[in-house]
Amino acid sequence: MLPALPPAREPAFRDPEPVARPWSWRLLDDAGEPATSAPRDRERDGDRDGEPEPEDAVSDVPAGFPSRGDAETWLGTAWRGLAAAGVASVVLVQEGREVTRLVLGRG
Repeated sequence: MLPALPPAREPAFRDPEPVARPWSWRLLDDAGEPATSAPRDRERDGDRDGEPEPEDAVSDVPAGFPSRGDAETWLGTAWRGLAAAGVASVVLVQEGREVTRLVLGRG
């Protein structure tokens, strides 16, 4: 007979709950309105291997981040795609409070 298994325990690491992700980005267009996806002119710009397509950049923004550093790191990797999708600036928000605003260059 096999020995009895110990009672199941919760995993040591879990994804943070939504309330544990207080940092987010608000994406704005040139008029300061919420940005929406805008397809890139592929003939003019050409394809960029390994980079997300700009039309996906706006819809792929995570809902939140557990720390300011995580939010800023993500932006550092995503800003070119966001700019190509028509995002002119971003606002870093912590639990509904505007922390800082950054203007994105046109990659």
